[in-house]
Amino acid sequence: MAQQSCPAQGSARAALMPPLPVGKHANVVFLAQQSDSSLLQRYDVTTGATQTILQINQEESVLGASVSPDGQWVLFGALLQDQSAIQLVRMDGQQLQTLYCAPAQTNVNNLVLSPDQHYLVFNQVNSDESASILYLLDMRTGKLQTELATLQPNYPVFGQGLAQTSSMPLLTSSFSQHKASDSLPARPFNPLPSKHYPIYIPMKWATNSSIYLLGRLIATPSPPPQLVLLRDISKDVTQQGSNLQPIVVTPETNNCQDVDVTPDSQQVVCSSYIQFGTGNPSSILMQPTTGGAFRSVYRNAAGGSLTARAFSDSTIIFILYRQNAPPALFKINSDGGGLTQLMAAPTTKTLLNITVSGSSYLPWSIASRDGTLYALQLYDLTTDKQSLIFGSVSGGMPKTITSSSNQLAVVGWTEI
Repeated sequence: MAQQSCPAQGSARAALMPPLPVGKHANVVFLAQQSDSSLLQRYDVTTGATQTILQINQEESVLGASVSPDGQWVLFGALLQDQSAIQLVRMDGQQLQTLYCAPAQTNVNNLVLSPDQHYLVFNQVNSDESASILYLLDMRTGKLQTELATLQPNYPVFGQGLAQTSSMPLLTSSFSQHKASDSLPARPFNPLPSKHYPIYIPMKWATNSSIYLLGRLIATPSPPPQLVLLRDISKDVTQQGSNLQPIVVTPETNNCQDVDVTPDSQQVVCSSYIQFGTGNPSSILMQPTTGGAFRSVYRNAAGGSLTARAFSDSTIIFILYRQNAPPALFKINSDGGGLTQLMAAPTTKTLLNITVSGSSYLPWSIASRDGTLYALQLYDLTTDKQSLIFGSVSGGMPKTITSSSNQLAVVGWTEI
């Protein structure tokens, strides 16, 4: 029987995952925040019916929700017994269970299951973001292993634009010349009460034993993220200095403000624009994960910001923000052809978001399982109202799933 209470401090428990009969209706799984609780719900795009999977009784927003690779489970971070907890529930609302509870003053987020669902990688971060741990949980045994930890020796620190008030050694853009097969140089690390180091965020799995991470620096303004590969999940924190392989160390001229990897792990997708200032072009660039030159897939000479995601191995979907024009959603082929506007916001006072759930790098977080539909959030700045919509990548008017004056977020797609 599944257990819902917290496991003993510092330990985790194995997941019980009996299967659910599979259906053929595409469903959008989403979170709807209420005044004193959060609703985990799913919307059937065929029937238009909404089912509540679970009501989570807490005032704070649920963090790090994601749909499992087989589409039958939802992993999410919640508050349990005043602790940040990882919970798991089946799509029919059954089998709710608690896998792990973090110590006081820490939070868990960025929950990503391996393709075979045997392993879970997640972050545990201090409430003041002064320390971070990347954990690996064996879903079959409940064994918890530390993969990366900021306060342990040889924590890999790299990137451009790091605050120079830190005395930690930096791996600067000079190591962008390393071949993709090289590991990050292991450097001594002297822990300081400082935020001048990257937190490695689980992004998506490359194989069942390796996972892409984004190195993000807690800073204002934040420098571009750095894409790395945790090469072997069997290696624990004692080998953290040599277990990361650089994939993209952002060239200063490209300004990759966000990156993604195609589902086949062959190509990196770069969202390139200047964070501050106007008149600079924005573009989508691609590069083989094995290294080599970036190539341009899309370029907007008028500038603006954009967020691109690999909708499939050969299709990119992106939101473009332009001056004096409402934001719009586009698709384009990875060879640069087939540019199509799928929808546009009604006004310039509306935001479009495909990154609000914390799991937007998973292929099924935006795209339906058959790759024909998309889902995203609209936020009306004038009315302070949010909506979730879905539409077809073949074109046509999108349809509204739900609207609310409270927080809404797409978690992912399944078939029920």
